[in-house]
This record gives sequence, C-alpha cells and structure tokens, in this order.
Amino acid sequence: MKKGIKIFCIILITIIILGIVFFIVDYNRVKNNNTPMFCINTGTLRDGGSVEYLGLGYKVIEFNTLDGYDDIKIGTWFMNYDDFQEEMKSSKNEEENIVQTFNARIEEITDNSNMLVNRTDMENGEYYINIRDYTKITFNGENISVNDLKIGDNILITYRDKYIDLAYPPTIREVQKIEVLSE
Repeated sequence: MKKGIKIFCIILITIIILGIVFFIVDYNRVKNNNTPMFCINTGTLRDGGSVEYLGLGYKVIEFNTLDGYDDIKIGTWFMNYDDFQEEMKSSKNEEENIVQTFNARIEEITDNSNMLVNRTDMENGEYYINIRDYTKITFNGENISVNDLKIGDNILITYRDKYIDLAYPPTIREVQKIEVLSE
C-alpha cells in the first residue's frame, strides 16, 4: 500500500512540475505575442479567427477579431472569451480616434465646406505631387474658414481616421484643422 502511495505522489509531483514548466514557457511566448507551445488547439471562434488553446491547468486565447482586436491572453481554465468584451470595445474606439495629418495643395474650392486637394509629400526638402492623389475634403465652417484659403495653397490637414471614406476620390469628413504652410 505504501509503495502505491509513493508512486502516486511521484506521478502527481511530476505532473505539477511539468505543468509549471509548460506554463512558464507558454507565458513567455504569449508575452512575446507568439502562440503557445504546450497547448492543445480547441478550435477557431467565429469572430474573425480567434483561437482558444488549453494547457495543463491554463488557457490561452489568441484574439483576431473582425473589429481589429489582436492580442493574446493567458489565464486559468475558467478564463472566458467574453471576459474581454470591454477591452475589445476600448481598443476599437482607440483605433477610430487616431489623429492623422498630411500635406496637400488646394486644387479646387467648390463651396464653403468642400475642396479638392492633391496630396503632396516631402522628398529631399521639396514637395512632389502625384496626380492620382486627389482627395476631397469636407469640413464645417465652424473650425475652418474658406476665406483664409485659396487655390494653390500648401496646407497641413488634420483629421481622425474614422472619418475617411475610401471611394474615389477618397473623402475626408470632419477635418479638425487646416493650416496654411509657409511658402
């Protein structure tokens, strides 16, 4: 009887030590945004490609959602996909609120709230213009006055990423600021 208890204890201690080693290795892999090594893939979720893995006493969820949330989480077997709904929502809101800027030259001012610009970029201290880079700018008259702008002005346009329409020509809606650059 004592021999059976010793064997059981040795097996139990071995499983616990292996579980700890496996967890440490997978934890380090997850922190480096790599998939776990010592886990079983339990299937792909229908959210864009997220994958759940089960390890020896732990679970890993590799998020890859259609909303753009891309992260890897590690926790106990009781960790659930739905535990991260708020984090996924806040990640989406942060991405939508990224402020972008670009240099452009005004080609046409159609009315008090629209203009057509040609995107310009700096190369060796000089602007070069690509004729295919026309962009329509839509703005409200509260922040920006058309009276301060004229055709041919080089400007810096500041806008939020979520307000760009990728039709042709692309349209940037709700521009936050337009600055006339010095000649």
